[in-house]
Amino acid sequence: FAGALKKQGINFHMETKVEGIKKSSKGATVNTVDKNGKNNSLECEVVLISVGRRPNTDKLNLNTVGIVRGEELKNIELNSTLKRCLENGMKLKFIDRNEYRSRNNKDYIEKLKNTYKNSVIIPEGGTNKKGIKGCEEILSDYDKAFFDVICVAVGSGGTFSGLINSSSKKQLVIGFSSLKNSNLKNDINKFVVKNNWKLIDEDYFGGYAKFNQELISFINNFYEITKIKLDPIYNSKMIFRIIDMIKKNKWRFGKRILIINTGGLQSLESFNKLLKNKKCETIIYSI
Repeated sequence: FAGALKKQGINFHMETKVEGIKKSSKGATVNTVDKNGKNNSLECEVVLISVGRRPNTDKLNLNTVGIVRGEELKNIELNSTLKRCLENGMKLKFIDRNEYRSRNNKDYIEKLKNTYKNSVIIPEGGTNKKGIKGCEEILSDYDKAFFDVICVAVGSGGTFSGLINSSSKKQLVIGFSSLKNSNLKNDINKFVVKNNWKLIDEDYFGGYAKFNQELISFINNFYEITKIKLDPIYNSKMIFRIIDMIKKNKWRFGKRILIINTGGLQSLESFNKLLKNKKCETIIYSI
C-alpha cells in the first residue's frame, strides 16, 4: 500500500507534528516539526485532517444501565464492548429481541422512565435533540472558516446532523453510511434545515460490520503509515472510500478536507477473534 502511494509521488513524513496551517494561493501551507526539532513548510493543494473526541465523564458519578438486545447473551462470554461497559460501572439488562423492537415506542420509553426514576433515556446511536446539540460543538470557528468539506461516518445520523447544523454555508458536509440501504435521509431531515450535505449510502464492503481482506489490509497499512488507528465498522470504510475517490479522480467536493474519526476501537478485541476464527489476517494493533 505504502509502496503504491510512493510510486504516485506521495511522500510520508513520519513522527512529525503539524504546528499550523494557513491558506495560500495554492491551497494551504502546512508548517511541521519532526522528532529532531527540524521545521519544515509544505505547500499543499489538499489537506486532510483526522480528529477525534473523548468524553470527560469520569468524575460525574453517573449511574448507567445498558439495555442489551438478546437474552441469550447473559449466559455466554461478553464481547469486548459489553466488557468495557461493565468495567466502567454500567449495569446491563438483557432483553429478548421482540421487546427490543419496541425500543422507540412511546409506551416502552415511558415504561423505562417509570422503572428508572429521574433518568435520561439515550436512544440507540445517541441520536436525539440533546445528542445532536452536543455534536454541534465539534467544529471550531477555525474549522468553519478553513475547510471546504467535512466528512464523517454515519450510523444513526446524530453526529452528522450536528455537524450539518453547525457548519458554515460555504461548506459541504458528507456522511458515509455504515449501513446497507440505510434510508437515513428522512431521519436526518427531521433535525436539520440546511441543504449543504450529502449522504453516501452505498453497499461497499457489504454493509454494516461486513468486511473483506482488502479492508483489513487497508486498515493495517494505513496504521503503519500514519499511526492512526481505525475501527473496522465505521471510519476505516469512510477513509478507504475518500482515498479511493481521490486516487480515481472522482473527488469533486473541495480541496481542504476535514475527516472526523469518531472512534469505535472498543470492538477490536472481538473483531480480531472473529478474524482468527475465519483464518483471516487480523488487525495489528489493539485499543
